[in-house]
Amino acid sequence: CCSSDSYDDSNIVAPPVLHFPITMEYLEGLINFYAKGGLRAKLPKNQVMEIIDHVLDVLDEQPTLLDVKIPENGRVVVCGDTHGQFMDLLTILKDTGYPSKQQIIIFNGDFVDRGPAGIEVLLTLFVMKILYPHHLLLHRGNHEQRHMNAKYSFEDQVLEKYDSEVFDFIQEAFDTLPLGSVLESKVLIIHGGLFEDLDVCLDDIRCIERPIVRHKTKTPTKSDILVESILWSDPSPDLGVRRSKRGAGVVFGSDITKLFLERNNLSLLVRSHEMKQEGYEKTHNDQVITIFSASYYCGSNTNKGAFLIFDYGSDLRHPKHKQYYADVLSSNFTSINDTCMSETLQRLKELIFERRHDLFSAYVDIDKEHTGLVSSHHWSHVLRDVIGLNINWKAMQPYLVGSSCDFVQYVPFLDKFKAHVDENTAKRWYTHVMHEICARFRAKAMELSTVFKDMDTDGDGLISYDEFINAVKASEIGLADEQIYDLMHDLDSDHNGVIDYQEFRSRFQVEFYNPEG
Repeated sequence: CCSSDSYDDSNIVAPPVLHFPITMEYLEGLINFYAKGGLRAKLPKNQVMEIIDHVLDVLDEQPTLLDVKIPENGRVVVCGDTHGQFMDLLTILKDTGYPSKQQIIIFNGDFVDRGPAGIEVLLTLFVMKILYPHHLLLHRGNHEQRHMNAKYSFEDQVLEKYDSEVFDFIQEAFDTLPLGSVLESKVLIIHGGLFEDLDVCLDDIRCIERPIVRHKTKTPTKSDILVESILWSDPSPDLGVRRSKRGAGVVFGSDITKLFLERNNLSLLVRSHEMKQEGYEKTHNDQVITIFSASYYCGSNTNKGAFLIFDYGSDLRHPKHKQYYADVLSSNFTSINDTCMSETLQRLKELIFERRHDLFSAYVDIDKEHTGLVSSHHWSHVLRDVIGLNINWKAMQPYLVGSSCDFVQYVPFLDKFKAHVDENTAKRWYTHVMHEICARFRAKAMELSTVFKDMDTDGDGLISYDEFINAVKASEIGLADEQIYDLMHDLDSDHNGVIDYQEFRSRFQVEFYNPEG
């Protein structure tokens, strides 16, 4: 069988030609096609339909609950939500490599929605599933459902590029996805969580028939209730079990987890479904691990992505984990990144504004020679330490600084995040503050040179930020740290992080010696 079709020649590269059986060459061609073309890359519809048709054949042959063995001297990798974020999928595959006889990779649901590249993520996973049917495992998540796709953008993405026929065919595949895996008879891997019914056992899950189609109007069966919990439930710090505020599934405590694991002779529950700042989280006495693989989630978060690694012969209760940030600023996916990153960058700018005086102080401490420069390395590390977000700040430099140079002028950088007020208001405030400070100096009958020496507590001929802030605070004119910081910036005309006597005198002499103007 062979497929070809016309394509939009505005794409950077032509789509690969589909032949069956699918080959590694096609998979790599598809990934390259999407990576180069971004959102403009549109695989011909007939290829999409054939891929879905073949993946349905593969899924039909597999059970609702998969039994998985770790390959001898190999490993099993478990990934969480990717949510239509293609660069996260590429980051994972770059690190892990493709599935193989030595490596089983599990994607634990929520491949689509929220992120802008749901169709690209999904078709890449489907092609891998056809190519590696027993070594690439796909679980259903709560976003592999028609009503969720209608609400959270995936339906719109499909209809924008294709039509309702493609969308309906994708839903058939979603309805046929397995619900989970049991690893080495000891680890249950499902998207959401556990059940209100405390007597549920693994065989109850195995007996759920597919395709699983959601019917809002009919009275839910036992299987419907189990499926809802598998897709929607969350662990809770509180004991017991109760209905979830999500409107579906339950929240369950560590006592419920312990009871379920003991009843089913399991040692660990691995689930996804919730964004975690570090990409993963252990709860319930380390009997539950949440894994989430969409870094910079929705473009409005600064979380890491992560995946779990179960090595052959290792303690299954304590898998290794790998954290990462996807290269969301890659130029090959600019059209997606501009959408994903705008809210993240806005939030970072707000955090820099809130801590700008602390950042300034930290940069000055590094800049021992008063050059006004810090290395890009120091620039990013200060941001990480002061703001408290361990993200890839270096990747953000072109967007926050305006360049990717090896050194950053930290004063102009921080000036980008000053509060903006109209010029007349700023001038009135500045005049008032200078008048109040000079009035305090004159009250002590001090010469301007004496005032400078008094502020320069270490006698190095320069007033540092710390010296300036301490002196202004001692004058008791009621300025906040942020206001003192802004005043210091105005006095520091050469932007080197300190005030020399010439700068000090040029700003203070008129008000000091002629207070009435």
